[in-house]
Amino acid sequence: MSRLKSLFTTAMPPEVQPARGTLEQWRITVNGAMGREIAPAAESGGSIRTRMSSAAGIPGSDSCCPDLTLQQRIMGCLSCLAIGFAISFVGFLAWWTGHIASFGILYTTGNIVSICGTG
Repeated sequence: MSRLKSLFTTAMPPEVQPARGTLEQWRITVNGAMGREIAPAAESGGSIRTRMSSAAGIPGSDSCCPDLTLQQRIMGCLSCLAIGFAISFVGFLAWWTGHIASFGILYTTGNIVSICGTG
């Protein structure tokens, strides 16, 4: 009994300690897989811009338009989504009236414009 008690009362090394939450467990798993330490979000610091640009995991991922604010990025995304939806809807109307070739071109273009807003 004392051996069992001592087994559970000894301190575990940091890589074996149970995680506090799902995010912490994910961080420990990634650290083990990559062989390097990823700092928790609370310790990483940096501005919101730095954290958002590295959110995709690609260094310098916002090099195309680095001066855009978060609001401008969201407005651009929503604008592309709305324009793409409108083009796709016109394509649907073309299909409804029997213009199959126009439907294919407009619907595909609308989807491409909508997807472009996410990247």
